[in-house]
This record gives sequence, C-alpha cells and structure tokens, in this order.
Amino acid sequence: MAQHTVATEITEIFREIAHLPEDMEVDPAATLTDHHNWDSVSQIELIVRTEAKYRIRLTEGDLRECHTLAAFIQRVESRRYAD
Repeated sequence: MAQHTVATEITEIFREIAHLPEDMEVDPAATLTDHHNWDSVSQIELIVRTEAKYRIRLTEGDLRECHTLAAFIQRVESRRYAD
C-alpha cells in the first residue's frame, strides 16, 4: 500500500484541478500559475478541497503568498500541526 503524505495528497488534488494526466510529472517548485489550466477559480478550489481534507482553515493570503506547490504544501503542514 502506498504511503499517502500531505505532499502526495495535495499534489494529486492539484493534478485533478489543473486537469493534468496521471503520468505527467508535477514539479512542486514550479509556479502554480505556470499551468495553462490554472486560474482564480482553480486557486479557490485548491483552498476549499485542502481545507475539507485536512480540516484546517486557510486564508486568501495563504495561497497568494505561496507561489509554488511546495510552498503551499509547507503552509498546509504548518497549519495542520499548529494546533
């Protein structure tokens, strides 16, 4: 059974929202807006789905301050373990 980490789970959410094929490598260091399917609705969906999955609260500024998937993952991890 594969180990599911925050990074792999959020990467999968990102992949679904951006409509990326499963076999396409997702570079966590790439800027989120580099993907042609990424827009403000995608950003909101990422926040909503992440909040629901991890039962955390993210602010609008969280995504605005996180320009890469890696930075967003780190923010989610810090929110998860802050309580």
